[in-house]
Amino acid sequence: MIHFADQCFEEEPSGSTESVIEFPIHVNAEITDIENDFENAQAGEIRYHVAPGSSVPIPVYCAEPKPFDAQTALKNTVMCPVRYLSKAPPTMVTDNYCFIIDGDIVDFEEINREATDWWKDTSTATRYYCSDSLKTFHQVTMLMAQGKLKTAYRTRLSGAGMEQVPLEKVFRVSRYFSYWKTCHNFHRIISLVSPVIESGEKTYGFQKRIFVQYLWRTEKDIDREKVALEYAASMYAQKSRKRLNNRGSRNSNDFTPPVPGFLS
Repeated sequence: MIHFADQCFEEEPSGSTESVIEFPIHVNAEITDIENDFENAQAGEIRYHVAPGSSVPIPVYCAEPKPFDAQTALKNTVMCPVRYLSKAPPTMVTDNYCFIIDGDIVDFEEINREATDWWKDTSTATRYYCSDSLKTFHQVTMLMAQGKLKTAYRTRLSGAGMEQVPLEKVFRVSRYFSYWKTCHNFHRIISLVSPVIESGEKTYGFQKRIFVQYLWRTEKDIDREKVALEYAASMYAQKSRKRLNNRGSRNSNDFTPPVPGFLS
């Protein structure tokens, strides 16, 4: 894994109950202006992704060729320094990059929207986790009444019975899995993280954060080129339709944009 954020946490080794990397003492202790960092030559520790045709720099949290499990994605999302939080959705990503997006600013649907053209959804899963110190996270069982979350329970460390967990320590993690429609070796995993109650939101300082991981299961350059070209062709078509709509074309829905020259 290539770490760009100082506190990027790896999956815990089998049998371990603690992270092998120290956690920061405070959540969101540093607040850095991303736009200023982008122009600052000394901010070399931050890598940015800028989609072709876009002027918006998106901070890359880390590069990882293997999928994060739910606990690891949650851990990184909750403890992410603010300067690595993106205020815009990543687009046209063709590398093994991970991004953490401020879900209080960016609507989840903005990120999921590109699935319509490019991504094939395969599965979704929602789990609940708790933590006492943000060093380890444990899955919990939620009890609901009249459609509302009422109580959380986790298995005791001794393995004997269950213990109740305060709801302000509980996070909901909804995971969305998909692959590129024409290249099944290119995958995307979106993890939507949120405290389950308002007091938890106040404690952790956010309502929603979104961990997005892109990863390849092949090293073939031809597959990467294929995805990049399809991205480019799709963006070209969108811009062509937008120009026609701006002109007030009556038949814009029937318009088929020409194939860009570099794809011929």
